[in-house]
Amino acid sequence: MQIVDQNNPNSCFVSYSRSDGLEDHALIPMTFTKFDGGAEWMVGDQAKHVPQLSLANKSDAAGALTTVISTELGTDMLNSALEHYKMHLKTNSRAKCLVVCRDITDAQNRLATVMRLGFDASIATSDDSSAAVKVLTRFQDDPTPQCLICVGMAYEGLNVPAITHLILLNNYRSPPWLEQCLGRATRYDNHPSAGSWQDQQAYVFIPADPLANDVIQQIIDEQEATLKEVTEGRNGPSGTSDLDTNRDMVPLRSNVTDVYRFEPDLGFESRTPLVIEKTPKQIEDELRQRIGMLASQWARKHSRSIQDVNRYIKRSFNKARSHMTITELKLVEAFALKADGDPYVH
Repeated sequence: MQIVDQNNPNSCFVSYSRSDGLEDHALIPMTFTKFDGGAEWMVGDQAKHVPQLSLANKSDAAGALTTVISTELGTDMLNSALEHYKMHLKTNSRAKCLVVCRDITDAQNRLATVMRLGFDASIATSDDSSAAVKVLTRFQDDPTPQCLICVGMAYEGLNVPAITHLILLNNYRSPPWLEQCLGRATRYDNHPSAGSWQDQQAYVFIPADPLANDVIQQIIDEQEATLKEVTEGRNGPSGTSDLDTNRDMVPLRSNVTDVYRFEPDLGFESRTPLVIEKTPKQIEDELRQRIGMLASQWARKHSRSIQDVNRYIKRSFNKARSHMTITELKLVEAFALKADGDPYVH
């Protein structure tokens, strides 16, 4: 929309909304997957707890959000998002993933996890500007699928239409920041392997915190109204949190209890359906079962007892499988799958 400046008739400015972009097929619809669950943390010597992140009151919202992105819920959300990204690559071989983290230390830890799971990943943070620019350039220009781990700088001016997955593991919640960040994954990709506009969606994975709900709900409402008109044929920050989080706060633990999915009604099926129906406990049990089967195969192959192989696996990871997270269990599964030599067992 072109608007004339009444004080200067020779000048004007252009207003172009998200609705305009959807109607013009310049932007693609967003699917939100929100992870909800309980959280426990300490503030000084005071224990804090919320049974559901989505129900946290105003005074607890910041602490609950910081806790879930720092503990088990954040890890489970990252794993689920990466599983979907991996599945999506089968239909769009150039798709890319953007992971936005709380701080540099968290970004470095997430990078290690993503790489251990077999993805081509790199990191761009605000404390290594020259190296970060090189990473961003490669992420933008290299057509191969990649994951970019960042804190704050990557979405400022980042224009990569191949981004299909956005994983928000941070606690920045100002509406302008959220809207700008979400926009990194909504550009239409005209490359043939990405498919038509109808084939493309932006997949956003985010904790179900009340601090982001207003922005997300506004996007969903605007998107639903616009897509209904389109399908019916109408013509037409800096790397620091913006939340006031107590410096004495210590996240303890969290867990996923519910996963909410908000998909756009496009009148047709998505190329990559979101299937996140299993609880983290179910996923852990299945992983332990698969590892047990692999351990048995390994033992038979080298005429070892299953107890010997299990001891070798435990010694290699310095942890019992009963106490491992989903990420750790996946690493053990990959270790057992690649095992082709006789384990050194005392």
